[in-house]
Amino acid sequence: MHPERAREGSANQPKTGNGGKDDEVPEEGATVGLIGPSAMRLQSEDRLMFSRRTFLIGLGGLVTSSFLVRARTHVRHAGEPLLLQPSRVEQELYLYSGFDVEEGDDAYKYRASLGPDEWEPPPAPTWREYLGGGSTPRSAAEWDVICCQHDLLLEDLDTPLDEGFWAEHWEHAESPQARAHQLLKNLRLDCDLGAPGRKAGGIAFTDWGGHPGSSERWVDLKDDLTVSILQARITERDLPIRLVLATL
Repeated sequence: MHPERAREGSANQPKTGNGGKDDEVPEEGATVGLIGPSAMRLQSEDRLMFSRRTFLIGLGGLVTSSFLVRARTHVRHAGEPLLLQPSRVEQELYLYSGFDVEEGDDAYKYRASLGPDEWEPPPAPTWREYLGGGSTPRSAAEWDVICCQHDLLLEDLDTPLDEGFWAEHWEHAESPQARAHQLLKNLRLDCDLGAPGRKAGGIAFTDWGGHPGSSERWVDLKDDLTVSILQARITERDLPIRLVLATL
């Protein structure tokens, strides 16, 4: 989401802060599989999810109390995160500032993007491209089954998806911000706010957020210390991911 759109939608974002526990609005009645625009709009309005999390200190051999002191000193003097370099790089996670619409404890400095940020979806693919499942060719019998599953005619396979449906699907699953959300959520580098042990930093996951009818999904990092800890946790796990500070 562009910062201006973020500011416009801030009034509709959930209020958080529940005394130290993971701030989360549970989802009910999840829809799995191919869903059209009307279903997605209903989901996004009724099932906004916002989860605040943090990082344990001393969980591994790198993110220790001494590292925390070092990172804080670096941030204070350099005015930017302390970024430990991974041994190899296969993915770059871009961190853009300027998205925060709150102040004080509710402010988050960076929004993550898996690759350079994109605000608009690419042209809608055909149904064949969308349902093809990659580069492996499918047989006629397989396409018959797929069409039955998704209530399509065979002659519809080479027509583009409805632009509204594609835009909603893209911003929830295919956009760089949505893919960053899923990457960090699946890696489980963070912990619950109420987890025992020393903790630092803040990371917030948002699903179906932004404004009424939004299908957007993103992840925010609270500050430079959080970025320092995240890169250290990535390096600690020997993951081939490098954080890149970027501007819009």
